Amino acid sequence: MSPMKVLVLDEADCILDSRFKWELNAIISQLPMRRQTLLFSATQTKSVQDLARLSLKDPEYLSVHEESVTTTPTLLKQIVMVVPLDQKLDMLWSFVKTHLQ
Repeated sequence: MSPMKVLVLDEADCILDSRFKWELNAIISQLPMRRQTLLFSATQTKSVQDLARLSLKDPEYLSVHEESVTTTPTLLKQIVMVVPLDQKLDMLWSFVKTHLQ
């Protein structure tokens, strides 16, 4: 029995694209049927055909601001920080510690 419990696919819209159909099917054929599958994508569709390939049972579709006119909330403040590679982990840890709420 496989110890695998969760399959996580980021950029699921690209992975579910027909260009990766053979590779995805090959991977899924080796996975246990009893698992949780999580799909993440900024542009994920509700395509039942695509989702059925992943052997999903009772899938839930969650979307942030699904009814919004814009994809980014108008009050969202976005900041970019350029951090040297050797300092990224420390910067991330510092950010998490100061934003626990």
